[in-house]
Amino acid sequence: MRTSGLCAGGLLLSVMTACTGNTPADHDWAVQDAGHYQVFVSGSRTESQLGSDGRVLLKGDYSSGATVQAVKGRYQLRGLVQSGGTLLTPETTARFALADTDGDDVLSEAEVRGYQYPDSQDLAEVRNILQTVFIHAGDADAGLLDRYPDSWQLARAVAQDPVHRTAFQVKHHDLLARTEAGLGNLSIPQAKPDEPLNPEMQYMLRLDDNGKPLRWQFQPYENTPWTCADYFEKGVRWMSEMSGRWELGVRIWQVSDNGETAKADAPEIIKQLNSGEYCGYSDWRLPSKLELLTLTDPASGEWDFPLTLPFNHNGYFWAMDADGNTVAFNPSTRATSTRTEAQLLPISFTADAPPPVKKRATTDVDLAELRAVYSRPPEEWPAPQVDAGVKWRELGPLDPMPFPADNPYSEEKVTLGQALFFDTGLSAERNIACASCHIVDQMWSDQRRVSVGTHDTDGKRNAMPVTNTGYNTSLFWDGRVVTLEEQSVHPVMDRLEMALTLDELVQRIKENPVYPDLFKAAFGDDDITLERYKKAVATFERTLISQPAALDRFLAGDKQAMTDKQIWGMHLYRTKARCMNCHSGPALTDYSFRNTGLTYYGRKLEDEARFNQTYHPGDMGAFRVPSLRDITYSAPYMHNGVFPVLAREGANGNVGGVIPMYNAGMTKGRNANYPQYRHKYDPFFPVVDDLIQPLGMSNQEILAVAAFLEAVSAEPRTAPADISILKNPSSEIK
Repeated sequence: MRTSGLCAGGLLLSVMTACTGNTPADHDWAVQDAGHYQVFVSGSRTESQLGSDGRVLLKGDYSSGATVQAVKGRYQLRGLVQSGGTLLTPETTARFALADTDGDDVLSEAEVRGYQYPDSQDLAEVRNILQTVFIHAGDADAGLLDRYPDSWQLARAVAQDPVHRTAFQVKHHDLLARTEAGLGNLSIPQAKPDEPLNPEMQYMLRLDDNGKPLRWQFQPYENTPWTCADYFEKGVRWMSEMSGRWELGVRIWQVSDNGETAKADAPEIIKQLNSGEYCGYSDWRLPSKLELLTLTDPASGEWDFPLTLPFNHNGYFWAMDADGNTVAFNPSTRATSTRTEAQLLPISFTADAPPPVKKRATTDVDLAELRAVYSRPPEEWPAPQVDAGVKWRELGPLDPMPFPADNPYSEEKVTLGQALFFDTGLSAERNIACASCHIVDQMWSDQRRVSVGTHDTDGKRNAMPVTNTGYNTSLFWDGRVVTLEEQSVHPVMDRLEMALTLDELVQRIKENPVYPDLFKAAFGDDDITLERYKKAVATFERTLISQPAALDRFLAGDKQAMTDKQIWGMHLYRTKARCMNCHSGPALTDYSFRNTGLTYYGRKLEDEARFNQTYHPGDMGAFRVPSLRDITYSAPYMHNGVFPVLAREGANGNVGGVIPMYNAGMTKGRNANYPQYRHKYDPFFPVVDDLIQPLGMSNQEILAVAAFLEAVSAEPRTAPADISILKNPSSEIK
């Protein structure tokens, strides 16, 4: 039995008798070591101790049936108060999660009955998941809680949502099976711990009659027959030898042990499959020769999936030839026969929806008329093209810079914050400062794809410009904090950036003889604290606002401040290009979070973005919408800096860059980079935002939008703006 994780010290759980080699009963999973967990009854922390039988003995009077939690970090057990001691185990937690159908973390009288008498299969599956999670609690590589904030949220998800349960069982199949085998509940093949129980799972999943993946994917067909196999191989292995296109989509193979079928009987069998919606599908047909060939090794011709498709692999199968005729075809030898009997391996194929497209063409406009229209007050401009429900603001000059009541503006705080911002001594190797990644003449960014930290290691994301961050409702690409004060310490603590602890930060400041006088001037005395550091740096950052751009001068009355092309681009920005859906208002952002299709899910550059803060599936791959003010000075673009330009016309006349990518609809509908099964079996699969659509702009229109973005870009401010400008940014317009 695998008990290394269970028997290791310091975990919330520990096996009692199991560590001696005995098969554990449910009480063997009980919480241990009262100093390492907290116990709550009905949400309030309470004192407790452990009885000799592993039950939690609560200090105080609690009614039977009240909710009890034992918590340590991200791991939690639940149960109900019992007289004589409360047992808290993965099983009691599974019972609670299954019974809590309304998701309020409290069991009603009716739900308590569900706790006492759960469905046995549901209980077995959820208990198995939780037991596996606790066994591997000290194993970060197992990744069992990667998609959930804690074990209780996982328990609720897999108990109440079959999609979450199936996804977890597919992703962590082998760990779950080995846990069950370790408890004596399952027999598994004798394999090394790092060897997959079924290596074909990376290409095929075995399905039951309803089209749901089997819980165990390694058992022989004769023991647990499956009816279909979901084939999500996306490689185009035969295209070099055969004409045609390997369409992307969902391929389901029907599995049976009926042996050979007469040619005359095949149509009727397929008709029955369709009328009965076998495995949930009603488009069964004979496979093409190419489809059968993809089940064999291209070099040797050997059957690639002997475990999942247990047929006479060297035999003949009914197939459709290029003319639509039924033929007996041997995919191993590529031979065709006139025989009257062959194996029947029907296929259901649902093609992926093609990516949305829109014909690209220039919409006729009269530039003189556009200039006249946009020379009117903004409230008389044409309505922008925004989707229903989108909140937007008209383009305009920057608002006054807001300062929080507990951190008002002062010149002295700005001076102190600027000194701290530029101090390279506040990093582990004393070689970088905030200003090293937010450079004065580079739009307070660094023009790198990702920044380099104190240990000469690359960061994970592109450094966002500091300019105008005082207007933001959240900070960082993933919105992990909501104030500049809190933002100021995150790069310091990040091991890939400045790599100091907060205590080390304060100590470094205290060691510098320059700072006592600066702190005294800013705060009235020379006491150096972390909170004062935060306030000073945040105050300095709020002074870094954009200088007036051509758009600001145009809005202020200088109607020659923008060229005809820039006005055309502004019109497109507000209408055909759909930019106002996300990039509206004075700062050209709505501060929301959107998935633009650059999650790189399941691949090297994967970035879960906002999801890491919320654990909400809809936030997977959603990044904060950045301000487009001064955008021409802040290349490269996107969270990982993958686009070096906004739009650039090449020698062949094609235009590349960020704007052309948006014009194409980003990666919307282009799932060729992902295994097809993920969308069906993974509830966290990222979905490109509905606001992203192909735009149909011509190259000339793309370049016009780029010209408008030049009109909202001014040379970066190199020194803090004074308070009069911060109160009225338009006062700088000349």
